[in-house]
Amino acid sequence: MGDSVELYFDQVVHYFEAKNIDWQDENQSKRIIAMMTANFRGNAAAWCMLCRDSISDAQDLIQKLTKEFVPPDLQERLRDRLYSLKQKCCSSLEDYISRFRVAIMQVKDMSELDKTTYFIRGLVSPTKEEVQYRRRTTVSEALSVALEYDRSH
Repeated sequence: MGDSVELYFDQVVHYFEAKNIDWQDENQSKRIIAMMTANFRGNAAAWCMLCRDSISDAQDLIQKLTKEFVPPDLQERLRDRLYSLKQKCCSSLEDYISRFRVAIMQVKDMSELDKTTYFIRGLVSPTKEEVQYRRRTTVSEALSVALEYDRSH
């Protein structure tokens, strides 16, 4: 399942859509739940074994997973992680970008300006200065400039 219940659910929905399976069909609830939980590992697998009989459908599964595994202060934790994420602590710019993307995809209600600011704040000085100089206003633009600068220097 990974770190994000929301990302997991999004991937499950895409899977069922690709297979043309109506994951909300009440007549197939047991089958859908079995398919959704078949690859659970560790704590998620143990939790599923304990709760399997109390799960009625896919929506119920997601609600219970969220209640069990998503901390109430997740958004604050994610913002703290973004604030403390620094390129100098990563093996490369690509590693920094990868870690940034993993954290940012789970953040809710953050403006593009704030996302861009967090990204730029974590860059090492020469790259940071270049991205700031070029005044990029979206994360995608800032990523592109940072990668371009990193490759050319």
